[in-house]
Amino acid sequence: MDRRGVGKDLHSYLIYMDIQCKSGKPWKAVKLYKKMKEKGIKLDVVAYNTVLIAMGRSDGVDFALRLYREMIELGSEPNVVTYNIIIKLLCENGRVREAYKVLDHMHVKGCAPNDDNLSFHFRVS
Repeated sequence: MDRRGVGKDLHSYLIYMDIQCKSGKPWKAVKLYKKMKEKGIKLDVVAYNTVLIAMGRSDGVDFALRLYREMIELGSEPNVVTYNIIIKLLCENGRVREAYKVLDHMHVKGCAPNDDNLSFHFRVS
């Protein structure tokens, strides 16, 4: 897109990041996220969720948790999808207590858990 003089925006980056994740190249999605930050593109919750999935797959749960904290610090409110991603990553990595804390944090923030949250919750119990 850039070669033709058409600039990339948040949505075009998101589409490309999603394709990279689904094609088994999450590290490329992370690279695109870094490029977006360099260009000063403000991420929304959908963008953060896409990057959280990519980071969880390529860089691990600790990098995803850092991004999750960054997201909150920059004023983007996590939604139920965000919480599902974090809970899933934590459970897959045997960090069940932290997953419970995230589930509790959802309640504090007024974000009602859905079936995905609860299935992780009961599966790890």
